[in-house]
Amino acid sequence: MCVKTFFISFIFIILTVNCKIVVFYGTYNSASESVPNSVQNWFDCVCWCQETNDCLFVLWNESSQICKVVYSNSSNYLGFIHYTNKTTDMEIALKTNYSNCYDAIEFLKSRFMGCSGRLFRSKYTICAQRYYYHYSNHSAALEKCENEGEVLIGLENQNERVSFANVINKATKYNSSSLIGLTRNSEGMFVWSDPYLTGNGSIVWADGHPIDGNDCASLQSDTSLIQSDNCDYSPCDNSTFCPSIVICGKLLGF
Repeated sequence: MCVKTFFISFIFIILTVNCKIVVFYGTYNSASESVPNSVQNWFDCVCWCQETNDCLFVLWNESSQICKVVYSNSSNYLGFIHYTNKTTDMEIALKTNYSNCYDAIEFLKSRFMGCSGRLFRSKYTICAQRYYYHYSNHSAALEKCENEGEVLIGLENQNERVSFANVINKATKYNSSSLIGLTRNSEGMFVWSDPYLTGNGSIVWADGHPIDGNDCASLQSDTSLIQSDNCDYSPCDNSTFCPSIVICGKLLGF
């Protein structure tokens, strides 16, 4: 039962429904679906999410009076949530697995809000961090992710492939590629090293790929297709300065 009680704690509002929903002002960059028309106000919007298993978070725009939802089992794309304290921005209610209000707040402050982008997969919510490299190869990319306590990201589906390709393009301002967690195993098959993939992944090869002897892979930003690479391949050579992107991921915790 959703009870209409709110507490102010630090800079966040916690709705007391087992203290598992964190409510804050913020912005969200990706499309989301409308909830049923029976939801008429912000409180009903939050309660609807609490009582709907597949609801990951909801957004409320005061000017339009529309409640939007992002589902945990269908929103398989890269999304960016930004916390603000501006009452002119949307109100966002985010589910967590924390029964203690203070743990929920600390999670939001120290982990979720510190994440540059989120991947909403059917079983996991992943923090997808991007790092800039110069003359990097696959081993260096893996080492960087591991040093951050993360994994070299895989690609769950077409939406993720396109989303990441767009991130690379925007960050580098030109056609580039990003090393990904896809390598050839001892049986000659390409497999993902990302443990948070919930399906078979999205392997769509560029023309002419994979190439025999190339045991690693990268994502082309201009085509959103995958190319096979020599594992010593670097997006930049020693005669050219260019930024390259490596995207690492870690489980956010719910």
